[in-house]
Amino acid sequence: MNIEPPDDSGAVLPAGRTTPEDREAALRHCLRGVDLDAHDDRVVRWLSRILDDWTVRTLLSLFDRVRQISRGAA
Repeated sequence: MNIEPPDDSGAVLPAGRTTPEDREAALRHCLRGVDLDAHDDRVVRWLSRILDDWTVRTLLSLFDRVRQISRGAA
């Protein structure tokens, strides 16, 4: 099962191990268009540092599927 979001989402982590900065950038890209307050920013930073790559990839896939549903694409 491929858990990477589709190529058009742009929210794909690089292959192999990533840095917390890579994970944060991918999460922020996937959340583009969402108004994030200061608490949300802290949570995104925190998640990018405590979660492993596979968990972040799963979150990116989930967020992408929600985005598709909100656009009526699912």
